[in-house]
Amino acid sequence: AKEIQSSTSIDLPVLPADWQVTDVQLFPTEEGPALLVAVTAGDGQRMSLFALKSRSDAPKRPSAVREGPQSVAYWRRNDMSYALTGDGDPGAMDARAETLVQTRS
Repeated sequence: AKEIQSSTSIDLPVLPADWQVTDVQLFPTEEGPALLVAVTAGDGQRMSLFALKSRSDAPKRPSAVREGPQSVAYWRRNDMSYALTGDGDPGAMDARAETLVQTRS
């Protein structure tokens, strides 16, 4: 995470100890690099964390919505915007995102 931050200025939250990173992809955008991190939680749920250094209108605390079969929790911290996406209930995705908000890298 520190190497990513130093080369891209993307500040990743600290992931829970039982989450395993399965893939990391860096994408160019008009606003700069964006990072997509695929993770598997300790209970087997697969999710994606999207991070972009860009001010947005996203709330400071996670807000989750259902998008088809997936739920998306989105939030911002200072000049960073985040989205956590996965299958399941929006309330559960919101709770998982809340754990990321409470940690700092």
